[in-house]
Amino acid sequence: GDLLGLLDEAGHDQAVFVGHDWGALIAWDLARLHPERVRAVVAASVPYPFWPGRPTEVLRHIFEDRFFYILYFQDVGPAERELEADIRGALARVLWAISGEGHLESTEDLRRKDTGFLTAMPTPPPLPWPWLSDDDLDRYGAAFEKSGFFGPVSYYRNLDANYDRLAALPPARLTMPSYHIAGDRDPVLRMSARAAERMAAELPGFRGQSLLPGVGHWTQQEAPEAFDAALMAFLSSLD
Repeated sequence: GDLLGLLDEAGHDQAVFVGHDWGALIAWDLARLHPERVRAVVAASVPYPFWPGRPTEVLRHIFEDRFFYILYFQDVGPAERELEADIRGALARVLWAISGEGHLESTEDLRRKDTGFLTAMPTPPPLPWPWLSDDDLDRYGAAFEKSGFFGPVSYYRNLDANYDRLAALPPARLTMPSYHIAGDRDPVLRMSARAAERMAAELPGFRGQSLLPGVGHWTQQEAPEAFDAALMAFLSSLD
């Protein structure tokens, strides 16, 4: 609704939508709900979500009693308390852990009980990093000091509701050009094996994928020039 409101406010019937992570999920959903308003869609990091059923039910079947962060986020309270105990420190650990340089340890052997979101994340090196400054982190920290984490974490709590709303809308509705850009070290790719092949098979307008070498989850921050080059190449291909 917000994205359609922006289109209406700008006086455009269509636009190209580019989204990263949750933004990618929202862009994919917009393309399914209102394909007539989407000129093209570019997803950064997160490929089209081919859920075979309600997300939390699928994940509980896969992980059973093992830890997985989306399941951990379902209960109100634990994640908020953990992240808000040291907001700046938590943000630094998350940003570093899933970057191309970070080394997030596998959570596969961790059990759900007594395990938190930050448990497997390494201690980050001192700032600045090549793609993140002290000022950047200060700004992120100040924003979360004001808002807390309930709102953001609750997006995960709405995954099933989003799935229910869109379950009857097949990927075949995405006849507009679509593209995927990701870092080749992004942990998301490990959670979505063969995503590019499936998008090519099931999204009528899919035009391929760019993998940015050495880049993790934060595509635009870690490799802005490479990301922009991939994005502009796709945009230039549009009729």
